[in-house]
Amino acid sequence: MKISVKLLLITFAVVVLISGASSIIYYSLSNSILESQNSKSVINATTDLAGSLQRLLEKMDEEGTRISIDRADVDKNLKGFESDFFFRLANDSLIEFSSFFSNDSVFLNKSSRSIKSFVRQNRNIIYRAGQGRGNTIYFYGKAVTERLLNRIAEEIRAEVAFVVNDNIIELSHQVKNARYYDVLMQSYEMLRFKNNYDIYGEHLEDSDFISSKYEPKLLSVSEDRIGFLVFNNNIESWQFRSTIKMVIIIIISSGIALALVLILLFTTRIRKQIFLLTESAEITAKGDLGHRVPVITKDEIGKLGESFNKMLNDLEKIKFAEKEYLDFLTLLNQSPSLKEISEAVLNKIIQSTNLAFGTIYLVNDRQLEEVSSHGLGEGFAQPVQSAKFYSKVIEEKKEIEFVFSENYPEIRTGLAYIKLKYLLIFPIIFNKEVAAIIEVASENVPSLDVKKYLWNIHDQLAIGIMNARSHSQLEVYIEELKTLNEEYQKQNIHITGQNEKLLELSNQLREKAEELEEKRNQAVRLTMVKSQFLANMSHELKTPLISIIGLSDLSLKEQAADNKIKERLQVINRNGKKLLTMINNILEYSKFETGNVEVKKEIFLLNELIEEIKESIN
Repeated sequence: MKISVKLLLITFAVVVLISGASSIIYYSLSNSILESQNSKSVINATTDLAGSLQRLLEKMDEEGTRISIDRADVDKNLKGFESDFFFRLANDSLIEFSSFFSNDSVFLNKSSRSIKSFVRQNRNIIYRAGQGRGNTIYFYGKAVTERLLNRIAEEIRAEVAFVVNDNIIELSHQVKNARYYDVLMQSYEMLRFKNNYDIYGEHLEDSDFISSKYEPKLLSVSEDRIGFLVFNNNIESWQFRSTIKMVIIIIISSGIALALVLILLFTTRIRKQIFLLTESAEITAKGDLGHRVPVITKDEIGKLGESFNKMLNDLEKIKFAEKEYLDFLTLLNQSPSLKEISEAVLNKIIQSTNLAFGTIYLVNDRQLEEVSSHGLGEGFAQPVQSAKFYSKVIEEKKEIEFVFSENYPEIRTGLAYIKLKYLLIFPIIFNKEVAAIIEVASENVPSLDVKKYLWNIHDQLAIGIMNARSHSQLEVYIEELKTLNEEYQKQNIHITGQNEKLLELSNQLREKAEELEEKRNQAVRLTMVKSQFLANMSHELKTPLISIIGLSDLSLKEQAADNKIKERLQVINRNGKKLLTMINNILEYSKFETGNVEVKKEIFLLNELIEEIKESIN
């Protein structure tokens, strides 16, 4: 998937997420406000209901007292009274029908004689009890009818349901509210064990239903559980919520469309820059490090393009450094002698860094010995042994770099004096000791970081110089051994000739036998001295040589070693074994005169012998 498509999808997702979250928050807040307003309205209506009931009861109490006192002056139909019935008890439980007053407009079941049966058969009544003259007990009350509930509903501006024992007995505006019967029963079921004024709400298909319960205390003396359910069906809030949903959908749709249009308009250059970056990455992946990204924006994507170009520049430098490193290794492997290695290395350094002059010194007991130089006349590269710069480099094992802007030092090339603007004295460290010093200079400040270049090749340069130095020392030892062996052979021939002459003249020179015997003993002692010398010399040469071969074998067996290092270790191992063979051969030659030559059987690999012969021929 292209980045431009991803950008569009991400923006689309962000817009949808933000718009959706904002809409949800707005919808939730609006819904919370609506529910809060509806809840407050129902709670206020419930409070008004409690006040209306309290006023109704107070008026009924006044009327009950009045009827019990002036019963003769009261119309038996209770016209003008709030109460719907009044009667006295006989024998504390039976209704005295002679004193039974009731409102004819209200239906009451009067077939029961006992108070309990009367209450049981008339569930929709609210009644109270009082005590009159002569300790007579009388009851009065009111029937809760739809007309009463409609009157209360108009007062409290909410609908009312009358509930007895968890059953709805009467309902205000019954024709209109009958369809909410199931919801009313469910709401009362949820509120029955809760406190007065608690709220229950539900979203219906065409309105928002919200209700509250009110159970008055001491409303009657029966065991029935009487309560009122105040509720509202708010169609306006449901319509408002539906309108909000439609507005939210419109806002989200228009926001997405507007966001897509703005993205297409304002991200053209960004998408173009991303395309150029992608194209450059593909070209670079094919190996073309010379390609660069055209930067057409100044934002973060443009900075990314600049960083990409900078990375390509660094990669080119790394590739150049690797090439220089490989060339340097090739020089070290092609030049075995110290003089050849020093000259080849110095020429390569001068050529790679665009410097003009250079010298390589060997360090022996803090003394400098010039090995090779470049750009200087013969005899002009002799180091000043007392110079503090060299001593500081040897002691601190750190390079010293000078960039001159004035008071330029001068160097003589043979024909003229040249003013230097750049000078670097660089130590070559091997086994934590300074083995050599490279001094380079130029009449101009180089653009390349010379120190970094030398540190990149430092390790291989140190190994190459030390190997060449050891090789040169071994060559000197071998030449000395050859000279000693030739002298020994000459002396051995001379002694042999003398012995033959002594044997021929033994009969004539018996009187000088003791003198000849003494000379012979001297010759034997000389031979023993020579043999001991050869043995000591071979031990002194073989011991470090065997250590070198053993260490190289152990290093070759290490898995973590770099392939290039392994290749150089193999060169050291192979040349060391050759040298060890040469020393053993010299010792074998020295045994010829004593007749102690031994024939030894050794197992060898024929292909290795052939490879050694080929390498010797090459």
